[in-house]
Amino acid sequence: MKNRMIFLCVAVSCSLALITTWIANNNFLHYGEGDKLSSASSSSTLEISDGDAISIPPMKREFSSPDGRHKFTVFTSDNWASKKAKVKLVKITENSQILLWSKDLPHEYGPRHVIVNNQGRILLLDEWINVPSNYAIVLLDSKGEIISQYSFDKLQRFLNISRAEIVEKAKEGWWIASTPTLDTSSNASSVGVAGKLLTIHLNDGHITSSDLPL
Repeated sequence: MKNRMIFLCVAVSCSLALITTWIANNNFLHYGEGDKLSSASSSSTLEISDGDAISIPPMKREFSSPDGRHKFTVFTSDNWASKKAKVKLVKITENSQILLWSKDLPHEYGPRHVIVNNQGRILLLDEWINVPSNYAIVLLDSKGEIISQYSFDKLQRFLNISRAEIVEKAKEGWWIASTPTLDTSSNASSVGVAGKLLTIHLNDGHITSSDLPL
């Protein structure tokens, strides 16, 4: 009888030891998986953060004139591997789309803003990347030829505002403080720059400026 009791005690102790070990192992595995998932999430967040450091534009952007008769497309043919943008202008008729011209742009990743007027003239403002660009303002005619072009340095001298102030007050890109607009009645586009309203006249490409109200 005594031997039987000893045997039962040993058996129960062994069972309890096995159960305790199983629970410990399973808890360890659970926490281990949790730690692994947490690490993976952190890595994913870092990757997203790194990706946000350089914002790449869409593969294709389209801009239309107010009357809808001209459509200007900025696109890439190599997933932006070359950083250079291709563009084309089409005229839209009732039954078809007629290609007027196409070309490569020197802007890295294309322009920041595009204005298309009803005559098919294209206004390109700034580059997508934040740099003091040679192509701060480029006006193209309906055949894709340059009417006027202003570098950031030339624009800064015209406005007579310090580079530091222009960049500090910029909200979009390197120098633009407000989203450009188009006035079809005067055929001119206006954009805010460091407390001034810059107007680009699309008839001949000359620029004027005025102080914005405080």
